[in-house]
Parts: sequence; C-alpha cells; structure tokens
Amino acid sequence: MVTDDDRNWFKFQHQRLVDARMQGDRDLYDRIGHDMLVEANRLVADQRWWEVWSKEEACSVLQRVLSLPPYLNSSSQQGK
Repeated sequence: MVTDDDRNWFKFQHQRLVDARMQGDRDLYDRIGHDMLVEANRLVADQRWWEVWSKEEACSVLQRVLSLPPYLNSSSQQGK
C-alpha cells in the first residue's frame, strides 16, 4: 500500500532534484532521478497502484517521474 511516507519521500526527492539543478550538480541530479524511477518501479511492482491511489494522484506521480527533463547543462550544450 502506498503510504504517506512514500508520498513524502517523493516530495523530498523532488525538492532535492530542484536543488541539484540549481547548484549545477549534474551527477546528483541524475542519481536522484534514477532513485525516483527505481522507487516508482518498486511501488508498481508491489501492488496494483491504480487500485490504491486515486486516478488523479497516480497520473500526477507518474507524469512527474516519467517526464523528468534531462539535466539542462548537458555536455552537448556545453560545447555551444
């Protein structure tokens, strides 16, 4: 079952993601994004999440996790 701790963990990780981007720490940004995907996969594997979460909450969480933009200062843009 998805708990408030799970929800709070995602909120905390999202804030860390924003902070890493603002600090320019590409490795940390990528690591946090990876951790969020792993945790989302664990929640999906553990249960039928669509039966536990409201439709709106499920869509919101998946949209945020799956649409994480790549780090903005990627090496392809650094050369410009």
